Amino acid sequence: MGEMPNVESPAVTAETRHIKYAFVDIVRFSTGRSVEAQNDIVDTLNAACKVACRSIIPNGEVIYVPTGDGICVAIIEGRARYDAHLLFAQSMLEQLALHNTSADNMRQFEVRIGLSENVDSIVQDINGNRNVAGMGVTLAQRIMSLADGGQVLLSRAVYETLHVRERYMNSFVHFTAVIKHGARLDVYQFVESNQKGLDNGVPDIFRHREPIEDRLDTCLGESPSTADQMRCIRQAIEGWEAEIDNRLFELSAQLDDAQRELLSKTQKAWVRYKNAELRFGEAFYSKMRGTMWRPIRADLPHALLKERGGSLGAYRDSVSEQFDPSQGQSGD
Repeated sequence: MGEMPNVESPAVTAETRHIKYAFVDIVRFSTGRSVEAQNDIVDTLNAACKVACRSIIPNGEVIYVPTGDGICVAIIEGRARYDAHLLFAQSMLEQLALHNTSADNMRQFEVRIGLSENVDSIVQDINGNRNVAGMGVTLAQRIMSLADGGQVLLSRAVYETLHVRERYMNSFVHFTAVIKHGARLDVYQFVESNQKGLDNGVPDIFRHREPIEDRLDTCLGESPSTADQMRCIRQAIEGWEAEIDNRLFELSAQLDDAQRELLSKTQKAWVRYKNAELRFGEAFYSKMRGTMWRPIRADLPHALLKERGGSLGAYRDSVSEQFDPSQGQSGD
């Protein structure tokens, strides 16, 4: 049997550098657009990226990674400014705002941008081009996906770099996103009233927040240790248990007898489901190794209570819209 050729592993030969990322995504890229309009939009985006990089990172090293309906700009740490990724995002928003004032409807578009930074690898992709690999680029994409059009969201690492500078001390709003396995991700929104093209509104995914969840996010943000995070989650669980009782009482008081009986049966069935789910979850996560699983295991009852509390709140808030047969249907 012949010997395999001596091929160096990319993991061994890859260059590792601190990289700043700006992950740019075109909002509703293909919706209601012709192929020609889509091509023109990509050309406009690419041109805007190059203009931004020439003005902000004239001596820096940049890798452009096309994503189909957007682009990831990887700024290699070196001579680039500490805020190069955010300045790039601002330049993009300003250029596209100007573009949209003269473009036809089909060629007007918005972008959403996610920023991160990390020590990642510079690798060679299958086409022989320089590319990037690592947690930083993955995080930039994940954070970008939480933004609405015209918004800039950033990772905790970027926030830690920027918020201590006078220029940016009052420029960020903190949110917490729940990702896989109940894990939480700190996300910061860049807000500035005078920035052209920037949407300072709360991202849709973070609207209609529950006060209990806001208090939990604040507690978790101030609690670096696993033990403190467990305490935060226990407080949220206690809060939801009390809130569910309150919402059941408020909802029940507005229902007729038949609905009240159904609600009682439904709640009893939900309690049985919750207990069964918790038994399985406890048995499952008890076999997982590592302290990282402790908060995830502790969050099981919180997640179930939060979901039930949200459902009861939705019923309670809309019960007044029910049709009363004795009064005739509204609008007749």
